[in-house]
Order: sequence, then structure tokens, then C-alpha cells
Amino acid sequence: MDRSSLLQALIWASTFFAVLVAAITINMWLTDDGFGESARTFQVIVTAIAIFMAAAFALFKLQIFRVFAPHLTISQKVSHRPIGESYVRIDASATLRNSSKVKIELRKGLFLLQQISPVDDQEVESLYAQVFVDKEIDDILWPTLYEVHRTWDKNALIIEPGEIHQEVCEFIVTTGVESVLIYTYFSDPYSSNPKGWHSTTIHDIS
Repeated sequence: MDRSSLLQALIWASTFFAVLVAAITINMWLTDDGFGESARTFQVIVTAIAIFMAAAFALFKLQIFRVFAPHLTISQKVSHRPIGESYVRIDASATLRNSSKVKIELRKGLFLLQQISPVDDQEVESLYAQVFVDKEIDDILWPTLYEVHRTWDKNALIIEPGEIHQEVCEFIVTTGVESVLIYTYFSDPYSSNPKGWHSTTIHDIS
């Protein structure tokens, strides 16, 4: 069980225990015929409400704001430089920042370079129809020029909370390519709670 799952289990267990204690306490006071029964019963009810509110707040923080959930912020920087007379080198740098409260382990990464321009009108119409007319897919599948996969062994790439890791990928295209899309995706598919993070950047080659 990873840290996020463990913390969630502890929160749920604490909440259940608090509710159980409140219920037992209320039952004990309600069955007590001693002095000040009404006042004590009122006090117990107020205490129980406070416990319930504290438990609800803990669950609210956990589920809504996902305090203990892993989260990776990816920012990309893309640049290019002519090489030779007919080619251009494209440099894609992905900065991965762990913006959560738990460590994140990555096992797989993907760099995708797609061509946006130039494409002929017939291809544009086909791409448009796939998404907006036939609704076969959700995103436009621009022609792919490169697909680069990265893999890491277990415990080889761990980003602690607040830490930053950078991955760089190089591509070479012909001078005829005018505009490209760079898509990156990083994940740990072997985790008990698999998550993935992605980023997309469009870059014009002047």
C-alpha cells in the first residue's frame, strides 16, 4: 500500500472510531438517571456534533482538496536551431515538479512530436471529421513524426515533494516543417493507484 492509500485508510479508520465513541458516549449519558441528566445530555450532543464536524472536515480536505494525492506539474520549453541546409534540431525540455505532499515514482515517459503545418486541405478535413463529425476520437490526431519512450526501473526515478526533475528530448525535422506539437506523458502504471500527467506545447519554426 502506498503512502496516499495508507493515509486515506487512517482517515477513514479515525472517522469510524470517532463516530463509534460518540455513539457509545451518547447512549451512556442518555441511560444515566443521575444528577444533571439534561445538562449532561446536552453537553454530550454538542461534543458529538463537534466530533462529527472535525471528521467531516478531515474527509473534505482529503477528498475535495486531495491533500494526500500525488500531483505532478509539467511545464515545457521548446526551442529549435537550424543544422545544415535542410534540417532543424528541436529541443523539448519537460520540467516535472512534485506539487503534492507525497513522493511520486515514475516508471514510464513519452515524448510525442506531431506535425501541425504544413498539411493539405484533404487531411485537415479528415482530421476534423474524426473528432467533430464522426466523433470517433476526442482529440485531433496530427501526423506523428516521432514517438520516444522512456522507462525507469523501480525506485530509479522518485521525485520528493517540492523537488524538480527535468527530462530532455531532441528531434530532427526537415526545414519544410513549419509548426509542431510536442506532447509529453509520465506515469507509474505499476502502482496500486496508477496516475499519469501530461503536457502539450505548440511550437512554430520560423
